[in-house]
Amino acid sequence: MTTADSGALPTRVRVRLGYPAAAGAASVTVVGVDAPRVCLGVDEPGGRRSTAWYAPGHVLTAGGVRWRVVRTSPPPRLAPDAPPGSAGDHVVAVLVRIGGQGVSPGSRPPRSRPRTRETP
Repeated sequence: MTTADSGALPTRVRVRLGYPAAAGAASVTVVGVDAPRVCLGVDEPGGRRSTAWYAPGHVLTAGGVRWRVVRTSPPPRLAPDAPPGSAGDHVVAVLVRIGGQGVSPGSRPPRSRPRTRETP
């Protein structure tokens, strides 16, 4: 995660496999991966939790701030008998803060249209 020296919110958040990442006042964790989509869990202050699937270009709100998913990366393939933690701290998603302002309480930011898969 990168931050400004002035104490401002970070402009970029790297969500690593197995570690919560601070995004605004919230915490973001990886719940699942189905490349190029990632399922991210958002824990807001006050106990509100949500999970949703995101692909590059999608927008999420975490900690009162809007974030765009700019890159996703599936974790490395491991042997079935690999010990826990073998994947290391692989970066699964990179989020970039949108605009300079947070979301005001009670307002709802516009959603990006999720992409759907066509099945034969």
